[in-house]
Parts: sequence; structure tokens; C-alpha cells
Amino acid sequence: MENSHKSSLDSLSTVADACRLFDATELELLPVHNWQNQLIGHVSDFEVRKFILNGGKFSESIAGLLSPAPVEQFPAKTNSEGAIRDNLAVLMVGGAGTRLRPLTDNCPKPLLPVQGKPLLERTVEHLTWYGFRRFCFAVGYMADSIIDYFGDGSRWGVEIDYVREEKRLGTCGALRLLPEKPKETFLVMNGDLITGVKYDNLLRFHQRSLSLATVCVSPFEIPVPYGVVDCEGIKMTALREKPVNKFWISAGIYLLEPEAIDLIPTGGAEYDMPTLLQSIAATSETVAVYPIREKWIDIGSVDEYERANKEPLVSYAASGAIPPGSPTKTLTNIDKDRPANSATLTATPDR
Repeated sequence: MENSHKSSLDSLSTVADACRLFDATELELLPVHNWQNQLIGHVSDFEVRKFILNGGKFSESIAGLLSPAPVEQFPAKTNSEGAIRDNLAVLMVGGAGTRLRPLTDNCPKPLLPVQGKPLLERTVEHLTWYGFRRFCFAVGYMADSIIDYFGDGSRWGVEIDYVREEKRLGTCGALRLLPEKPKETFLVMNGDLITGVKYDNLLRFHQRSLSLATVCVSPFEIPVPYGVVDCEGIKMTALREKPVNKFWISAGIYLLEPEAIDLIPTGGAEYDMPTLLQSIAATSETVAVYPIREKWIDIGSVDEYERANKEPLVSYAASGAIPPGSPTKTLTNIDKDRPANSATLTATPDR
């Protein structure tokens, strides 16, 4: 049902409608109006993501997610206001990219061109769009090539420090080598990702969850090409024809509180992010799970690299290169190439 509020839902809207509007407006809360255009409540991005994480369907009504709220509680989007945040972004870019050989024989994976621009440069521009100005790159394989290209970051209006991994430290062991311990929530991210994640929403989700860590997850499906028989002893209980097993996989994007670093052993031993997250989960602290409904490509194989070079991508110009409020993006749609419970960002291609 149509109403006169461009950033509003109505009582007949579905979860898919809410996702499209959240991604178009980048609001945290969306007002909901009835057929008389009277405000009847709101739906939050936080609750929608929880709903999706728990197996909810995009085709379902938003009625079950509706909460009352006065209109003054609805915040404006913040990513396009040019706000600079103090949060540190740590990018793990030390891998050798062995699965991409021979492409990575003479070029580190973060510098591989994706539609004419180095992969890591796309990530820096994306994060800069959302206000990040402080970066630390954990480098290893062909480190000098990365350092020579990015330097101190001034070309992008940011500050870049470097941590050299003289030996493999795992996916988070390098955090012990940071020049100084972060003073507030910081981002840790694999350096081989193409994603449309909206970091404002991610940070708000993390803050609202009151967690020590937040792990981003993406849906993944494994189809079984046969009929699967369930049984108890010799008795068949069900026969499922070509079922699809659905999982939430770690997307390689994390938010951590500074205290999380204290759980990483000293001494330079290899230490991976799954171990850290499980250590946190074993305490009284919480690890929140943030389901990504935006585009997400892990460039860990030649096939995924080719996919990244073919699919439409959002173009985030370097700091100051495009006016605030004018990213080249459109409404979110359900991508036919993605799992059915995942929405992805559709955008104009780079020129």
C-alpha cells in the first residue's frame, strides 16, 4: 500500500519492503503508518536483522516486528553527513593468496585490480565513506608493495599505520602488535572482501547488543543432489528430496571492544579469530551476530575474483571526491544469485 511518506512503511509492508527501505535510507528506525497515514509505530533495523538471523522470511509481514515509538525518536542517517569517527579499522592483508595463483605470484592479493581499482583501495574508500580515518594494515606477503602504494594514507585523507607479520600470526594475532591499544570499539576485517556493509548500522547494532565482540555472518547454502533419508534405527522417519542445508558463515568482518585484545596470548604465537570469539563466548561476555544482507564477496578463489570483476559494485570515491549524500546506489533487491534469505546491494557500476 502506498502512503505519502517516502521513508515510511505501512501496515501491509513485508520484511523485504523494510530491507529495501532501510538500505535506501540507511536509517536505524522506520516509521509505520496505517491506511489513513496515521503513525502506528516503528520497525528497527536491529529487530529485522534478528528476525532474519532466526530464520524469518522476507515475505512475512512486519506486523510482528512493530513497536510503538514517538516520531522524534527516528534518527537521521549519519553516514553521508561527513562525520569523522575515531574508531580504528584494522585490515588483515598479509596473506599470500595461494588459491589465486598465478595472479598473486607477482602481486599481493590486496592490490589485484577489481574493475580497474585495487581491491584494498576499494575497501579503504568504502570505510572512509562511513567516517573511518584511522587504519592499520597487518602486512606480510609482498608487504613493501602494499606500503609503497598506500604510504601514510594522505592520498585518501586518512592515516595508515602498518604492522609487519614476520611469521604467520593467525587472523588476529597481529592485534597484539598494534602501535597502541584502541581506546574504543574497533573494526577488524579481512582485506580480500568486496561488500556493501553499512558500517553505521553495524556499529549501532554492536552498541545496542552490549557485546564485547560482534561477528558479521553471511548466508551460505549447500544443496544435496539426492533424496536424504532420516531414520530412527531401521524405521524411516522422513525422506527429503534434494534438501538445501543452510548455514551462517563468518564474513571476515568483526567489531571488538579494546578489552578483547587482553584475551590474545602474548609471545607471538599464531592465534585465529575463531579462537578469540570462542574464548569470549566462554566467559560472561557476549559475542553478537550481525547478519549481512548486503553484497558480500570473499575473493578467495579465481571464480570469486572473476565474479567481483563482473558484478555491479558501488563506487565510493576517495575522501572529499564526491559530495556528501550522493553515493551511486539504489534500493536493495533480492539477488537471484544469492541464497533466498539474503538481500544484496544493487548499484550503478563504476565508470
